[in-house]
Amino acid sequence: MPLTASEIQDVNLGCWAPGTRFFSGSDGKYFVIDADTTEYPDGPTRFVRRDTAVLYCNEDATVTDLVPDHVFPPGTTAEAAIEGMGYTLTDNT
Repeated sequence: MPLTASEIQDVNLGCWAPGTRFFSGSDGKYFVIDADTTEYPDGPTRFVRRDTAVLYCNEDATVTDLVPDHVFPPGTTAEAAIEGMGYTLTDNT
């Protein structure tokens, strides 16, 4: 059976970086995805994007460590990271 993931939006992610999203997988795993997809302006200031990081966690988005379980290149969206992990994103509305 193919793996699916759906976004959970009713969990407080205030301790995470802005833009972090929380997901539940059909395999019973929970994970947060921290993706730096901010559009930075062109100009003399240099901006360095963070890698997109996936961390497995429990059902309230609490992790036991901050070592990423999956890492994707900077600018990778959460949707692309989910696909890269072998899941299909489902609509949870």
